[in-house]
Amino acid sequence: MIIYNKKSLKNLRLLEQAKIWKEKQLFSEHTFEKIKGTYINDLYTPNFFIRTGLFLFTSILISASLGLITLITFSDSTSDFGLLRTLIYAILTGFTSEMAIKEKKFFRAGVDDALQYATVGLFISSIAIFIDILNRAGESYYNESDNLIQVLTISLPVLIFFAIHYVDRLITVLAFGVLIYLIFYLVSNTGNIGKAICPFVIGLTTFFIYLLIKKYAKVEKWIIWKDNFNVLEFLCLLILYLSVNYFVVRELNALLNDDYTSKQIPLAWLFYITTATIPLLYIYSGVTHKDRLQLQLGILLIAFAVFTFKYYFSLGHHEITITLAGVIMIGIAWFVTKLLKTPKIGLTINKEDLEIKFNLSDAEALVIAETMGKDSAQQDSFEFGEGNFGGGGSGGKF
Repeated sequence: MIIYNKKSLKNLRLLEQAKIWKEKQLFSEHTFEKIKGTYINDLYTPNFFIRTGLFLFTSILISASLGLITLITFSDSTSDFGLLRTLIYAILTGFTSEMAIKEKKFFRAGVDDALQYATVGLFISSIAIFIDILNRAGESYYNESDNLIQVLTISLPVLIFFAIHYVDRLITVLAFGVLIYLIFYLVSNTGNIGKAICPFVIGLTTFFIYLLIKKYAKVEKWIIWKDNFNVLEFLCLLILYLSVNYFVVRELNALLNDDYTSKQIPLAWLFYITTATIPLLYIYSGVTHKDRLQLQLGILLIAFAVFTFKYYFSLGHHEITITLAGVIMIGIAWFVTKLLKTPKIGLTINKEDLEIKFNLSDAEALVIAETMGKDSAQQDSFEFGEGNFGGGGSGGKF
């Protein structure tokens, strides 16, 4: 189901962690080189600037190639031909993506990104054209919003498939966004009761997804989707807070009811409490569980909570309030940074010191056993090739 070689991705994760250990001087450069020789990373992953350049170049090349094919082969622009055209293009870009990754070993190299996004975009465009053809073929008038919901409903499993297949974070974000929008649309369009319970439904949904992520993200066989899990964890925590934030709930309620000015909402006291306390709970959980994401997100959401209360209960002089808040936050940041240069109660400003939640549970012991637990003579005797144990008996000598 996944386009990349699973062993190569696991080796990449292992080498990333080993590099952190080397920088923390937990073992020597010589040991790190032995690890690199044992866990070979054959994937090509350039730096950000090269990746961006390759992405832009490939995107231009895809557009030019498909545009040229369109001019040469298709003169009719009817909907039926449009559906056929986008399907053919999706298959072409998908096949090219498969070949490029398998042959050139691209992984987040820009080339594979552009091909993957083109494939996903063309497939979803095909779905949209197909739904539009079906709706227009019917005798009754159809609503544009219903058309959008139909497209998104069919596109959701497609996005989930490609997010897993390509191990891509952006497609993961799109799939999560579509899921939340569909839940919001379906619940909010069930009458006044639906509008009232919509924040709680979305909050409970994201919390349930978050629990699943925390359960399965640490399973070793899912380590290759570690970045996807990290993105989903962030989105779940963010949407969970926004779903019960007083500002978001009140303004969305006004939008749903076509009110030009927002009015006080039912259970306002409850949303006051959730707006103020959830960021504090994130910070507390981040400190107690040594979770950097929750800690950083909690701090950011405190600022949004202050904005929420300031927006509705302002005492005037906004410029003075903002300036003082900025000075206070800078002061707190400086004090905490200085305090945590030396780790305190398990906390530190050094990101690498918090990289303990490495999911390959047996990898640490394996690295130590292979590189530190054996003497050099033993390690030199272990060789891959024909015959004996290392070659698996390939020469007839097991």
